[in-house]
Amino acid sequence: MTEVHEIIKELAPNDPAKEVVTAIRRFPAREAEWAPMPDWVRPELAGAYRSKGIERLYSHQAEAAERVNRGENVVIVTPTASGKTLCYNLPC
Repeated sequence: MTEVHEIIKELAPNDPAKEVVTAIRRFPAREAEWAPMPDWVRPELAGAYRSKGIERLYSHQAEAAERVNRGENVVIVTPTASGKTLCYNLPC
């Protein structure tokens, strides 16, 4: 498996104007922060999520879903498999 830093080493020489790779930041892993399923979620939907093993939400999912439910515009940028889809689908 190719490491990210190896890919960046390949890309950087092809980006002399520094327009593609503009920043590289590494964030250390941290423990997940959890939040309960919002009260406005219908019991049938909460049950469907429970049957899939989702009994609570990541804190970013809960905040995003609450904002979408209030009609606010939201953008989520998190790593793959971190639950972005649920942020948008839960309020729907």
